[in-house]
Amino acid sequence: MIQQSRLHLRSVNETWREHMVKALGYALTLQRLVPLLIIHSLIPSLFTCTASNTMKGILEDRCCSDNNKEQMEFNFDAN
Repeated sequence: MIQQSRLHLRSVNETWREHMVKALGYALTLQRLVPLLIIHSLIPSLFTCTASNTMKGILEDRCCSDNNKEQMEFNFDAN
């Protein structure tokens, strides 16, 4: 497991601390979306793109960045 973690950190070009801070930041960002999604489920006209745009930004940052060509790329237009 340690070797796999080292390989992953190398593949994303981050130290353990950088990776931890970034991952925790994403976790907190996603947690802040939960109340908005609950509100959106009750009143669909509110926060229509907030969660989608936030998640797209995270995926583009992590999965499609220039320094991380080995990560999966996502097609956001696919059904």
